[in-house]
Amino acid sequence: MSRTTTIRVLFTVILLICVSSLVKAQTGCCRPPDSLKLVSITTNRFCVSWKVKDSFPCDSITASIIQFRKVGTTTWTTRTVNFPKGQKLINFCDSVKPCTQYQWQVKNICKKIDTSYSSFVSGPNFITFCDTSSCCNKPDSLKYVSHTSSSFCVSWNIKDSMPCDSSIGATIRWKWEGTSVWKTVDVTYTAGQKKYTYCDTATICRYYDWQVRTKCRRAGVITYTAYVLGPKFLLNNHCPPIEKAMNTIPANSSDLMLKITPNPVTSEITVYTNKNLSGNFNIQIIDAVGRLRIKRAVVARQKPIKLKINTDMLKGGLYYIVLSGQGENAKTSFIKY
Repeated sequence: MSRTTTIRVLFTVILLICVSSLVKAQTGCCRPPDSLKLVSITTNRFCVSWKVKDSFPCDSITASIIQFRKVGTTTWTTRTVNFPKGQKLINFCDSVKPCTQYQWQVKNICKKIDTSYSSFVSGPNFITFCDTSSCCNKPDSLKYVSHTSSSFCVSWNIKDSMPCDSSIGATIRWKWEGTSVWKTVDVTYTAGQKKYTYCDTATICRYYDWQVRTKCRRAGVITYTAYVLGPKFLLNNHCPPIEKAMNTIPANSSDLMLKITPNPVTSEITVYTNKNLSGNFNIQIIDAVGRLRIKRAVVARQKPIKLKINTDMLKGGLYYIVLSGQGENAKTSFIKY
């Protein structure tokens, strides 16, 4: 063998050794996907994402393989996701069955000299919705439990929706009857809780409306039911009696009756009698503890009394209205918002 041939053979052997070493060095250099996340879930579709990071000067990631299947089964649905060079965040969506729990995993495809693969990385399991919106169950059996002179308690039953949504809490809101401003509070359930009782402060001698909705969570997605209306209640229906000022007024005279509208009232009340009267009369508005708040004089001329009174100066609560004069007396009560 000539010297030149010997040199060529040695060079070829060295080159093969270097290439072999380079390939071996690149084996397992394909980086796996990172930061696997659920993006969105509906009844029959899911979207997920993951990050890719090239391993230069090692392997270059050219695509990813995602697999998903129903939990408890053995057959994977496999998809290959190709993406442009340099893309760092991959989003993937596909169709699935409703009301079903799924698992999924992703691995990367790399290429430097030869094609190689990373190991699979599993993402968080998810459950698809059972209907087009959600299956978060509404609160049930809403009840007015009790009250004091300045507080109330209500309750409702909790009905979980597994294997659909999980009830994690509720929103309760309440307001004076006839008004539009709600006071709203969020509450949190404990695991396995079947009934919730809520208590709070309120204003004496007022009618209240109240509602509750359920808060649910499934695979990180928060949903709410519609509000359910509870039974109306009057805070302390044994409102304080009139004291001295009211006790000095005799009972209604004969068949005389005093009526008011509207009741409850917001800013103006109309007072009228059920029969004709004649002469000078006084109309007094007295609060729940007997203090005189408003007084009006009125002259009747052989016809029923009808008088409008502005109530903006009154605070919310229970009031009594008293008509007296010419040996006639009448009284009734109303609620001011």
